[in-house]
Amino acid sequence: MTAFGGYNIEKPGIADKQLQYPAFKKAVENVLSHTEEPISWSEIKELAELRCYKPPAVWVEMLESEIGLIRNKKDGDTVWSIKQ
Repeated sequence: MTAFGGYNIEKPGIADKQLQYPAFKKAVENVLSHTEEPISWSEIKELAELRCYKPPAVWVEMLESEIGLIRNKKDGDTVWSIKQ
């Protein structure tokens, strides 16, 4: 587990070199459900220990419809959150 802003976040333990969508979805949803403020992809990637530099656009679109992912600009950066 990783402490982030006072929250403990479970890591999915992704050992595969080839990340599959279900594991990606679970990792992103887990991180975002434990944060109060929107965070950047870099922060999500670090907290979830994901290896992909940039997620496939189709996966991001799927997250928008499946978990209510919201992406906004904040100080020139894109930040991610989920509908509460």
